[in-house]
Amino acid sequence: MNIKLVSVFAVIAIGVGVYGVIGQKQPQPHPETQVKEEKKLTVYLTKSDLKKGHVLTRSDVYLEKWPESKANKYGLDDNLVVNFSGRPLVRRDINSDKLLYRDSLIYQQDPEYVDFVVKPGLIPFPIETNSDAIVGGVIHANSKVDILALASTSQNLANDHSVNTYKGVSLTPVLMNIKVLKLTTEKVKNKDQRVNHEKTALILELTPKEVATLTIAKRIAQIEVHLAVKNATAKQLSANAGDVLESYHAVTEFRAASAIVK
Repeated sequence: MNIKLVSVFAVIAIGVGVYGVIGQKQPQPHPETQVKEEKKLTVYLTKSDLKKGHVLTRSDVYLEKWPESKANKYGLDDNLVVNFSGRPLVRRDINSDKLLYRDSLIYQQDPEYVDFVVKPGLIPFPIETNSDAIVGGVIHANSKVDILALASTSQNLANDHSVNTYKGVSLTPVLMNIKVLKLTTEKVKNKDQRVNHEKTALILELTPKEVATLTIAKRIAQIEVHLAVKNATAKQLSANAGDVLESYHAVTEFRAASAIVK
């Protein structure tokens, strides 16, 4: 009986060993391979046809997220960032549902901006003025402005910041409804490195005759820039000391067919 019992145990042991060997040879299931999500890039596409020189706004485009592999095929290797507050212009005609590239746009800070926006036959003309000499609210590229001269017959106000006598002082429009091509503002500091005032530089779009007129005005008068008012006349924008000081009355001297105000 002992021999039979030992034999049974031997058979069981051999069976367990064989099962273990077979079990080890069977391939173990691999953990599920994790698929790495592809990076996506932000792209902008046009909603409608855009013409050269158009000021781009958010309403002109729609945004999509493209897989990096797809974006690379279109020459993009990073997100497209559009600064709409910078009022970018479209460099060339673009059809609807077309991809927008960085070189499709031009900003004021781009070196070639002024040459791009000035019309053929007209001249970009720079003028500088203190920010407090700009009247009428926010002025930016594409604004229309009136250029006025504060002048005096008794002194050169281009060199003098204060008026010595009100006699012969007048404010007169020199140029009206002039387009601003570009505007920049610079903070001017004093010796203590504190901001003293702001200086604004404007680039205007002028005809050759207007360039000559404004060049003279800059030499003999203080220049002010006013946001243009629709349908305003030169008379409405003009004034002299008599309009401000009730006690002062200009004397009008008539000579032949002309009148001279003194």
